[in-house]
Amino acid sequence: MKYPLPDEYHQAIQNPHICFVDTDLKHSSIKTNANGLPTVCSGNFASVYKVQNGKKAFAIRCFLSHFPDAKDRYQKISGCLNTINCKYFVKFNYLENGINVKGNFYPILKMEWTEGKTFGSLVDECINRKDRQSIVNIRNMFVDLIRELRNHNISHCDLQHGNILMTGQGLKLVDYDGMYVPKLNIPYSNELGHPNYQHPKRSGRDFNQQTDNFSAIVIYTALSVLLHNFGFWSKYSNGENFLFTQKDFSNCNNSLIFKELDNFNDSEVKKLSSELRLACNKPVAQCPDFLSLIGYVQPLPQPALNVTSWIETWSPADSQQNNQTDIQSTGIEWIQSWLQTDTNVIGQPVPNKSTEYICRTVTCKKFGKKVHKIGAIYCDTCGTGLIKDQSVSQQFHGFGLKCCIKCNARINTGFIYCPNCGEKT
Repeated sequence: MKYPLPDEYHQAIQNPHICFVDTDLKHSSIKTNANGLPTVCSGNFASVYKVQNGKKAFAIRCFLSHFPDAKDRYQKISGCLNTINCKYFVKFNYLENGINVKGNFYPILKMEWTEGKTFGSLVDECINRKDRQSIVNIRNMFVDLIRELRNHNISHCDLQHGNILMTGQGLKLVDYDGMYVPKLNIPYSNELGHPNYQHPKRSGRDFNQQTDNFSAIVIYTALSVLLHNFGFWSKYSNGENFLFTQKDFSNCNNSLIFKELDNFNDSEVKKLSSELRLACNKPVAQCPDFLSLIGYVQPLPQPALNVTSWIETWSPADSQQNNQTDIQSTGIEWIQSWLQTDTNVIGQPVPNKSTEYICRTVTCKKFGKKVHKIGAIYCDTCGTGLIKDQSVSQQFHGFGLKCCIKCNARINTGFIYCPNCGEKT
């Protein structure tokens, strides 16, 4: 089947009451530009338009390339996402006879419109504000996103800066063309994802619930680097990557960023960089499991305690003069909602014990400022703040080699993050 050209879609969609069959779309209006023409975003596989029907907005994906298995693929992906009701996806439907172009009907995707900032622009804003705490929060959110996909045995298969959006409801994934979901029964992908985020040896047959491991390591490593050195963003980011590029993956030994990370002053970053380099030189199937690499351990199914009270009242240490690094309220609000939605992350309390407040005072190496608030102490693995108002006896996730309230990973409390600059003290 030959699909219409972009300009043919452009002509047809200007009359939604004629070109669409779906009731929502037939009685909608098309978003237009200053010249009154439809606003469109075109890629390799589709042209995307925004349509508005009252308070409802939809994204309409009009296909530019034909794949024989498209109907089966999209219907199974849609069915899976509608069943699991995962907070990181938006619902969509595959409409086989969705749009009429020059008397012929063609399939489209009708998807809930998602408004937000791309992951790339979000990080760029944090860098410009010198806001390390928001980078910490973003990294936490990304880990939680990957964990949620893994829980459902799903791979997005094209994790990259443009396919992850920050919306009013948190992170959302878009562009499901190459997704892997259970029961798809198709052993290959029609696309290989953005080359600056994918394994250099990936082929269409590398298509399973582990496909996201490599791109997840790329993104997490980049965020970890930026936590310590904002300068890497202007030096290595070109608007189409997260520090690393396809050339870095294909030729690690001559990669400038890999060479620089070999001498990085943080052991976690050096480890991540080393693992990423090793993965590039191995088959795709031997790429490390992302969650295992960062020390994630599945939390025990135990009753939850109320751990959000300290987040509502906690404030960072007073800002140092000339220090523009502020804790963003949006980040704190996200942590609060995140902990409220997860019910199996806290250990069973021990009754009849008096409350003992845990405190540890150190000095920030960068600002020379005392850091003594429990809210400034984070899990080394996922960045979650430790509990403020739980007694030592109940602090199942406390100091020493104990566990994080979020990811249950062991915590090396030799590291305390300064709330002013975000660096390890």
